[in-house]
Amino acid sequence: EAYLGLTAFTVFFNVLSGRVSKKDGECRAVSILMRYTLRLLTAQQFERAVKLFCAMELIRKQSPGDLGSQPFSVGLWVGGSNTPNRIDYNNDDAPGAVQSKKKLERDPGARNPFVLLQCPWCGAKFGHVAQGVVHGYRIVGAGVGARFEYVCPDPKCEFGKGNRIGIPAQVVDENLYREPPTLLIGTVDKFAMLAWTPEARSFFGIDNDGKRRATGPTLIIQDEMHLMTGPLGT
Repeated sequence: EAYLGLTAFTVFFNVLSGRVSKKDGECRAVSILMRYTLRLLTAQQFERAVKLFCAMELIRKQSPGDLGSQPFSVGLWVGGSNTPNRIDYNNDDAPGAVQSKKKLERDPGARNPFVLLQCPWCGAKFGHVAQGVVHGYRIVGAGVGARFEYVCPDPKCEFGKGNRIGIPAQVVDENLYREPPTLLIGTVDKFAMLAWTPEARSFFGIDNDGKRRATGPTLIIQDEMHLMTGPLGT
């Protein structure tokens, strides 16, 4: 997948050249937008991209002076029927991240909406590895500001419990708007929702007041272009 090499080059170049801030806590926007026509392909490419970003995170950790203290990450932006769009901490009826995790804990056969079924770095299994225990997924905090995270259950893994670097991936829309990923992978129908989703302005480095706080995307990748001649084409 040649685009993965181009992605890594672009991310490193943006930081080394000063286009993207190195300092932790400063506003960042999405550096690379990647669009797909089919949701199945989007999920598959997300899994591949997460492996790349795990490697990039280890490189960044080894050279914080050059590559900064802010982590590189990849986000999946697709419809709510595939991944949770919200945290929904206090809503038992909403298919949010909290309720999806509770459903997995109750029912081992429930559909897993969190895409990643194993650690992208060491291969440790996510989900029901032990009876009554769901590994790989956790909700940090409660109410506004709650965050969904991936964490490898193997403490020896570079991205496991006890290590400072978490798996650099996110699939919940609320978290994506709050902390824009370095690479955003989405479907064309989701990108068409930009005009109706004010929170998505953060992807382009624009705050709630309409002011630019960070450099917007510098690369757009449109994969599977031949599919655009089908039902989604013109």
